[in-house]
Amino acid sequence: MRLVVTLIVALVPALAVAAPTKSPVTSAPGDELEAPPSDAESEPPLTDEEIAAEEESEATIEEIEDEVFGRPKRDHRPKHRRTHRKHRGPEHTYALAMNVPLGGGLGGSLYRALSRHHAIRLNVAAYNFTPVSPGLGVLAGLLGEPIEDVPSQEGGTLDVGAGWMLFPVRLWEGPTLELGVVRRAVDTKIYSESPAPIVGETSSKYAGRALVGWTWKFGSAGRVFVAMALGASYGHIAGERTTQRVDNIGQLMGSPTSRSFARWETAFECYTRVGFTFGDVR
Repeated sequence: MRLVVTLIVALVPALAVAAPTKSPVTSAPGDELEAPPSDAESEPPLTDEEIAAEEESEATIEEIEDEVFGRPKRDHRPKHRRTHRKHRGPEHTYALAMNVPLGGGLGGSLYRALSRHHAIRLNVAAYNFTPVSPGLGVLAGLLGEPIEDVPSQEGGTLDVGAGWMLFPVRLWEGPTLELGVVRRAVDTKIYSESPAPIVGETSSKYAGRALVGWTWKFGSAGRVFVAMALGASYGHIAGERTTQRVDNIGQLMGSPTSRSFARWETAFECYTRVGFTFGDVR
């Protein structure tokens, strides 16, 4: 008896919605009857509350089926989806983000949504190295080595890339997968303790890369986000390496020697971006 009552309670709202309602149509003489509205006009998009109600009804029916067929009891309520809808913001078409400028590097990304789960990302990043890298200085101090014994690097790199992004859960939120291409220009010099030579490198790299990451949304409007990703790139690098000999007191000796190089290499890739969304709501 309890099962029958539960089944009736679950099905009555659905039948009430599905049953057509008839009302008398009256018209004055000479009035023209209007054509019934089309499906697109009579069925507007469901709101979040209506979607949540449908999910609750589906969960109730699944629980009844479990009881009828003797299945183990499970919780069919869409907790994750309900919580996700509660805190989500609008899905804007564009996003702009940049990294936290630490260690002499500055990077920015422009995003353009293609659909509710796909977007493209254009990225530019420049990294400058000082004669004594702060990170190497801290590491040298932890290891108890004099700072002058630690190789230092000066110069910089410039990255320009583009990639296609997949958001499996929702645009601008949750896990991400990115496939793209990158061009990396390098112009650096490495200094070691004398009499080690000064090694310079000028090169260009063209590579494809793959990244996996996660994006978090913040704020009541859902416009602010933090994105992190890591992965690898594989491509062809070509350039020139110069070597300048120095004596024990750091004076240059003779002319620098140069040689060209070209090779295929794999490199670790990662980024952190803080940004906001804007534009039309999708």
